[in-house]
Amino acid sequence: MAPVPFHGNSLVADTSSLIYLAKSSIISPFLRVFHVTVPPLVYQECVHTGYPGSDEIMGLQQEGRLSVNPVREDSDLSLGVLKGGEREVILLFFQLGSDGILIDDGEGVKVCRKRGIPFVSALLIPSLLLMKKALGAGEAEASLEKIVEIGRYSRGVVLFARTAFWEACDRALKEGGGPETPWWVAPRVSAKEPV
Repeated sequence: MAPVPFHGNSLVADTSSLIYLAKSSIISPFLRVFHVTVPPLVYQECVHTGYPGSDEIMGLQQEGRLSVNPVREDSDLSLGVLKGGEREVILLFFQLGSDGILIDDGEGVKVCRKRGIPFVSALLIPSLLLMKKALGAGEAEASLEKIVEIGRYSRGVVLFARTAFWEACDRALKEGGGPETPWWVAPRVSAKEPV
């Protein structure tokens, strides 16, 4: 099944994605534009003492810009090999009816693809923020390159993200960042089949 990227304003996020955004200095503008919720396990992983961005993430949660929501176990929902934070992220997505998931974990992405769950990786957030006029092109490009540097992505995924970034730049120049959906964002589909 082809990937179904995120399209909307509400996300459930995983740990590594939030840490990548904090390390690339765009978590604050990200949380101004998107309504983001995390399960308690992800929040605890993000604010672990000494982790990069932990103080900033804790402060953003205390300001009410990052929501923490408990997860109800769904015995009817088979998530295969997923455990821990990634499992809770997907369960919380279904529980809340969010628009999509911010996830960079390979196994989690596979489950999203199998179930048709809209998702986005941290690599695409700079382009989305550019299109929503929350970042300028220079800041978005620097953030993208920082995420490439610190993340563990295949060449193909990085190429996809850079292509999406250049399209976002082109669109911003031509249209002033108009509301038209770019080619790399697909509509949401229903996803209740077992993995």
